[in-house]
Amino acid sequence: MQALRKSNSVLLALLTAGSLAGGSIEAGGSPPEIPLRIPPPEKTRTTTESSAAELPAWVSARAIHSESGSLVNWDLIPSHYRRSYETANQERLKEIESARSAGKVEKAAELAKCPETPTKFFRSNHGRRNQNLTDLTLSAEAIYRGTIRARDAGFIEGRVGSLLFVEIDETLKAPGERPVVKQLFVEYPFADFQIGDMLFCLRPDRTPAVPEEGDSILVFVLFPPTDRGLVVGSRSEEILFESSAGALSLPTSLRGDLPSQRLKTLADAEERIARARDKKTSLPTSWAIIWDSMISHPVAN
Repeated sequence: MQALRKSNSVLLALLTAGSLAGGSIEAGGSPPEIPLRIPPPEKTRTTTESSAAELPAWVSARAIHSESGSLVNWDLIPSHYRRSYETANQERLKEIESARSAGKVEKAAELAKCPETPTKFFRSNHGRRNQNLTDLTLSAEAIYRGTIRARDAGFIEGRVGSLLFVEIDETLKAPGERPVVKQLFVEYPFADFQIGDMLFCLRPDRTPAVPEEGDSILVFVLFPPTDRGLVVGSRSEEILFESSAGALSLPTSLRGDLPSQRLKTLADAEERIARARDKKTSLPTSWAIIWDSMISHPVAN
């Protein structure tokens, strides 16, 4: 969907979630451990609209989906994102009507669902580009291995995507003196759902793999948490996951790295991480400058 103007594609909420009843995107339904909303940080960064500071950091699609299937609580999403989604949807509906009028039934049916090809959207990693697992390990503040217990669709700071609830099995790189983390909410840039006549699509990669409940996952945390325990990282390039069937999914930035291509399991990746972590090397000077700048002057949304 071309509606997305920007995306920080990894959101980690270091919060303790309450147990909720299971379900899919239905009014009143709820995947276990994933709340309908996560409040914004108390000290919100500068925004283009004053009301954005009061909006939830996470809004489940279930929170804006009525029992009748229509769109409700749309004002929970920042206005500039709402306008983008509405404009993109109006254009899509016009294309569908035009295809039907021209007798192009298959084309109309194709436009009525999310495409299988990557969705065009802007991904920012704040000047950082990790080309191999060693670089990713060195630049991460913390690295966690866990198990995905639930997945939900919705909006992270207005950006459409999915939220994964992850139980931490092992900390591969500890985040300094920060508290021990047992659970994470991890943003993953994938969406394929419809509310009313509005279709929400996001597919950033050509791989058909999408994290599912029961999958194992490696999460590289690049930025420290806010006062509400939220860590906004850069994108899906900081996530590796292995399905319950044993299939390993690598981010696109690692697929051009020959050693990473040889990885077969998350256990293989963990061995590489351990070797990289133990190296007595530091980040390249240019990266260190970028890192210091990001910590001192966070990017405003």
